[in-house]
Amino acid sequence: MQDTHIILRREIMYNFKKRLVSLTSAAMLVMTGFNVPSMQVTSYAEEAQKPIVSQKAKGWTFGIYLCGQDLEGMGSCATADVIEILKADVPEGFSKDNNIIIETGGCSEWHFKEEYSKYLIEEKGLSEAEVEQVIPEEIDSEKLSQYKVNFEHEYTADDDSKKTIPTLEFVKNVADYDLSDFEGDEDADNDELDNLDSDKEGDSTSGDEKGDDTVKYANMGDDYFLNAFLEDLDKEFPAEHMALDLWNHGGGITGGVCYDEYTEDPITLLELKKVLKNRVDNGYDKLDIIGYDACLMSSYESWVGLSAYAKIGVGSLTSEPGDGWYYTPFIEDLGANYTKEDYTPAKFAASIVDAYGEYYKFDGVLMQQAWDEYLEEQEENEGEDIDIKAIFNNVRKSAVVKKETAVSGNKEDVNEDVKEETETSRPYDEEFLEGAEIALSPAMLTSVDLEKVALSAIKFDSFGEDLFKAYADNEGVTSIFEKATEDGVIEFGAEIVDVTKLFEAVETVAAERIENLKDSSNPYHEIASTSYQNLLDNMDELKEAISEGLINSYNGWESNTFYNTLAMSIFVPDQMADNDIAIFNANEYPLVSVSSAYARLAYLYASNIKMEDIKDIQCNPQYGYDVASGVFNVNVTEEEAMAIDSLESFTYVNYSGKNYLLNTHSVCPGDDMFLAMLYGDVDNLDDIHYETSLEIKPIDKYYSIVDKTPINAEIIDETYDEKDPDSSESHYLYILGMLNGKEGEFYFQKDDNGKYVFDRFYDYSFDELEEESQEEKTKRIKSVIRNIKDEDVDLIPIEEDDAVTELNVGDVINLEIREAKEAKFMTWGTDEVKENITYTMSKDYTISEADLKEGVYTDYDEENNASKVNYKKYSPTFGENAISADDVNIALGYIQTIGYDEETDNYIYKSEGKTYNVGRIKAFANDKLKVEKEEFELTGEAITPKVTFEGNKFVEGKDFEVTYENNIGIGKAKAIVKPLGDLEIVGERTVEFNIVKVKVTVDGKEKTVYVTVYVKQPKQVKVKSVKNNKKKAFTVKWKKVKGAKGYQVKYALNKKFTKGKKVKTIKNAKKLSLTVKKLKKNKNYFVKVRAYTIDKNGKKVYGNWSKVKKIKIKK
Repeated sequence: MQDTHIILRREIMYNFKKRLVSLTSAAMLVMTGFNVPSMQVTSYAEEAQKPIVSQKAKGWTFGIYLCGQDLEGMGSCATADVIEILKADVPEGFSKDNNIIIETGGCSEWHFKEEYSKYLIEEKGLSEAEVEQVIPEEIDSEKLSQYKVNFEHEYTADDDSKKTIPTLEFVKNVADYDLSDFEGDEDADNDELDNLDSDKEGDSTSGDEKGDDTVKYANMGDDYFLNAFLEDLDKEFPAEHMALDLWNHGGGITGGVCYDEYTEDPITLLELKKVLKNRVDNGYDKLDIIGYDACLMSSYESWVGLSAYAKIGVGSLTSEPGDGWYYTPFIEDLGANYTKEDYTPAKFAASIVDAYGEYYKFDGVLMQQAWDEYLEEQEENEGEDIDIKAIFNNVRKSAVVKKETAVSGNKEDVNEDVKEETETSRPYDEEFLEGAEIALSPAMLTSVDLEKVALSAIKFDSFGEDLFKAYADNEGVTSIFEKATEDGVIEFGAEIVDVTKLFEAVETVAAERIENLKDSSNPYHEIASTSYQNLLDNMDELKEAISEGLINSYNGWESNTFYNTLAMSIFVPDQMADNDIAIFNANEYPLVSVSSAYARLAYLYASNIKMEDIKDIQCNPQYGYDVASGVFNVNVTEEEAMAIDSLESFTYVNYSGKNYLLNTHSVCPGDDMFLAMLYGDVDNLDDIHYETSLEIKPIDKYYSIVDKTPINAEIIDETYDEKDPDSSESHYLYILGMLNGKEGEFYFQKDDNGKYVFDRFYDYSFDELEEESQEEKTKRIKSVIRNIKDEDVDLIPIEEDDAVTELNVGDVINLEIREAKEAKFMTWGTDEVKENITYTMSKDYTISEADLKEGVYTDYDEENNASKVNYKKYSPTFGENAISADDVNIALGYIQTIGYDEETDNYIYKSEGKTYNVGRIKAFANDKLKVEKEEFELTGEAITPKVTFEGNKFVEGKDFEVTYENNIGIGKAKAIVKPLGDLEIVGERTVEFNIVKVKVTVDGKEKTVYVTVYVKQPKQVKVKSVKNNKKKAFTVKWKKVKGAKGYQVKYALNKKFTKGKKVKTIKNAKKLSLTVKKLKKNKNYFVKVRAYTIDKNGKKVYGNWSKVKKIKIKK
């Protein structure tokens, strides 16, 4: 009964791990951030040391990252918004209790002094001399600068009295722009110059740049400067509450925000997450509000992704008109309420939305202003056509809109509700109403509780998984995406649609497809039908979960296409997308998507790869062995990596004639992307790719307890790498077993003498999973989300309080043993594992006084700083048993899910693996090669001496075959030993011998006999070029070799041609090029070519290899 329970537990563990990435990638971002090297599950928020800051202001710090671009240069939009702030009627002392800090840049021409001076003179009655005190200089377009709003700026009036007036007060210049050639030099912003902020030398650093007193040239699209701006807000202008307003053009999730006019570089979502993560990592609380005064930035993926770093989000689903936010009312609302305890960030965010609605609504501020202008033009241009669109542009604060506003709603007829409103408002005529509807109807803004929205991601991940399975019906899912795009596209080219429209498309198409597929004999259609039904059954709950996160929404006029929606977008790929979107879909979207299943579907759909095609993707793993290090490896291409679930290894040891499984390792291809998404550590997106390789170093000893029977023990022996932000210092032995009859997992820490001592034991409670209610499950998952520390943690209800941290005399320990019928590659979750592995426990080990251990181990904190810890504790004594390489077997391969059997409720897998005996591989790689003799006399024919291995372990024809080079003429000849079967993993070996002149003795004198030799060996090939001219491929070209019958091209991942080596033979001598596809992106390949002829016996005679050429696959 015990064995059965353990096998069942193994299956449960595997199923949890199988779903881990998709679930945590959806909901993980609710947590604050973890990277704990110890085995404790500890919240970052509990561990972070709060930074020391100056006295906080009582109210708010409202930071505006004001990237002016053409909105300011052509239309003074940024200036207009600043003046709106300055017009706000706030109470005395507001500027002492609150900080409104504005960072300006990204614009070739500012108009603040010009426009605000006009306002002060014409509206406030100031003289030019007085204005000169208030605004001494224009905002410098050649600098990135910082200002503070002061509503009580003091100046001397013309009558010498002291007065106050709102204005911008200069704080500092941050950096200069490189204006030498900003229009054409893409690298201009990457040069460096002296820091202009002399008071903060070496402090304006981004997350990965430390302690340097230089900064880059100014660029508001560089996350470096956004990071520095937030540092200034936190250190120089701290307050009880913090808001960040990103002002400029917005391009949605695919485009980013804050496009600097000089560099045309935006802040992407990944860059924004990196900056905000850096801020949280430095101990600061989440932002109270993050807002986008920009187009298209209310994105479901964005809100979920930012939930780890901010509480409230404010953004627009659609394109904002050029006026953007209406600042005056909500700044006044802040002034009136910031001292009240119940004035929460949610209320402040709601007031931003309310002000926006008042400005753009029917009969609102803008419409009334436009109507007055319209009447004036009618009077002045009687009988002439009036450009109503131009009127709305003119009466706005600027004549430029941030994006071309798409016309929504009915263009033919004005909405009936609008007509009814005219009876109680101004007497707008039909022509004006139609123009107003086009201009104002689409304007939208929403405020969102980010944590609540993020929790909906648990349900969205299930939605993504079901939609992915539904893709078994390619026609149906294609119809869903096409309908969602047709009904709900926000901005053509940005590949974003209203999320509600996607859900509505699913509901419409799913019901139709279930009916259409009910009589289909295609087994994939049964999977699709079940998935469609799941989508329909769970849709209302998903929409409700998202809507619970909405605080306040202004959804435009009722004629707006998106009036009754959730007011946020989602990425929906287009099969005809341009190259930039295609790259985003393949490389970046997996890092920002809420669901890994949805991201994978997006890639497959955009690439026009059908679900049925996935099972037919031919995965051809390459197995390798590095002779120098003794490491085994298995590699796949990136395309193959996207199709498979994992690369796996199994290490077996033979003891007393039986095989025991000692440990297993796996690599999930998306691990790098998952971690980058989880922690926001994406300094260079090009460095983030699917994992394509698994490496295993063979063991030379195994652990046992009580007797010498091998126990299943996983060594966690990781070293921190400064270049890898996700690495940590961790040295443990992990073993499943029992403590006093309870099942769980043991961790033994490695001390400074290399011995493992007891650290802790976690008690499993697997039976609780079957009885767990949905409410309990959700609560548990939310707890795991907030406390997860790495990508391998299991979603099992283990509480820190349940951990046993000390052993006592009398405690009984049993550790897991896995006996294997055969040392082979296996597919987890299948009967193959049950049939091959027998799970048992070791004999009882009872803790006694003799087990009291003393010593020192090295502990590491979250920053991987080391400290010495003295210990004195009870711990079992392990047997460390040396093992011969001949008794160790390693199985390597891959596992791929290709379907699902509804009847058996089991997944269908495809897998491939190979098993290697470590001793046999090492012997072939290292045993000395011998030829019959080292020197042979010239014969005029090919000389082919017999090759043997020292020890005679290997047989020619069975284990290897031999070819020869330079073995006809005088000189150094080579015998090339090519391994066969399992030995192919080693690669070729060579042994040299000499061919010398024939010498005979005549009359006691040695004479040389000259032999006429007709050598057929071709000349060395000259490679003309190797180019990466196609996606994940290279083309090698070479010059023709006279007399050649064909050519061979050899390429590999290292210069020694031992890793990932492949040889292609070209039998057509006229063909002088070869294109090699399905390579690994951003990897270096080494290539060489040789020619061959055919001798009189029909054997190939090879020429020398060409010089080695190196090519990096960048595309």
